[in-house]
Amino acid sequence: IEFSARFDEAPNILWGRRLEREGAHVAYGVERLKTHVKLALVVREEKEGIRRYVHVGTGNCHTVTARIYEDMGILSCEPELGSNVAALFNELTSATPSPGYGKRMVAPYNLRESFTDSIHREVQHSQVGRPPGISAKMNQLQDTRMIRERYLASHAGVPINRNVRGRCCLRAKVLGLSENIRVFSTLGRFLEHN
Repeated sequence: IEFSARFDEAPNILWGRRLEREGAHVAYGVERLKTHVKLALVVREEKEGIRRYVHVGTGNCHTVTARIYEDMGILSCEPELGSNVAALFNELTSATPSPGYGKRMVAPYNLRESFTDSIHREVQHSQVGRPPGISAKMNQLQDTRMIRERYLASHAGVPINRNVRGRCCLRAKVLGLSENIRVFSTLGRFLEHN
């Protein structure tokens, strides 16, 4: 449970205590690391063996904010996803570094490197004549290294679409720098919360 969620500290502690009384193992984050994940992990012993059920979401599952936030979630028992989520929970609850997250991107461990690899792959596609393209949706874009990578990809001919809800330090449609980059913000009926 995110212990220091803005305005939600007291309710989060109450929910954590309630879950603990019911037998759940509750972790309140890692010191000096803002833990902002939307994950649930249920481990069950079934006839076939241990099975992990995971929920990966973008939102808080809060009845009031659900009226104004647009969120998505995946409920799965896919083994690789379950293994990756279990590794993350083990790291968060024991402060033991994970051996890796497979295809999952987790900040501050492999998110920047994974994004950079994806950008470089699209540049390679452009160089060999395959159709490149990058589309992403995020709360903000202020990381200078990530912005520089996007400029390099734009210069290589990669079309980039960015849906940025908040602050964006990337300058789009600048000739010779970012003419292949389009940045927009979707604010309609729902506030996008991802």
